[in-house]
Amino acid sequence: MSGTLDCVAVHGDEYIARWKAKIRDYPDGLARAMVERWLKFFPVWYVQDALDARDATVWHFQIRTETAYNLIGILAGLNRQYFTTFQFKKMRRFLDQMPIKPERLADRLEDVFRESPVGGGGLPRAPGARSAGARPARNARGGRERADATDRRTPAPLGLRRQPTVSAR
Repeated sequence: MSGTLDCVAVHGDEYIARWKAKIRDYPDGLARAMVERWLKFFPVWYVQDALDARDATVWHFQIRTETAYNLIGILAGLNRQYFTTFQFKKMRRFLDQMPIKPERLADRLEDVFRESPVGGGGLPRAPGARSAGARPARNARGGRERADATDRRTPAPLGLRRQPTVSAR
């Protein structure tokens, strides 16, 4: 749709003018739907340590790509810009048109893809999360301590194994 707003009609000026007028009026419902659609993030920081040693490079970059698209999609909705991930190109130009965005967003997104996936380079970590290489604290049951025990957004610590149940026959 943004291509239609930028196009120059070779034929059918009146059709293109009507389409441009319709597209320029970015509906409130679409802005809300864009934010809701893209407002989802996989908490990679929660499983980062388990994945660092599991040869998951492609998966790490997939998560980074999805996270970048999610951020751009949210900002597109807030800025009332049309966005699709299909053959997304010219990121800097697209982001430069946004009045609402973090400082140096294009540089920061590109930096995410320059980092090695081992140790979660470039990916955000949960508040209070430890740096790569630090050993997690263990609780009384042998499970990892949460970075923030008051943070209820994360489930019980990963890494605890359920004890096998023995059924009586």
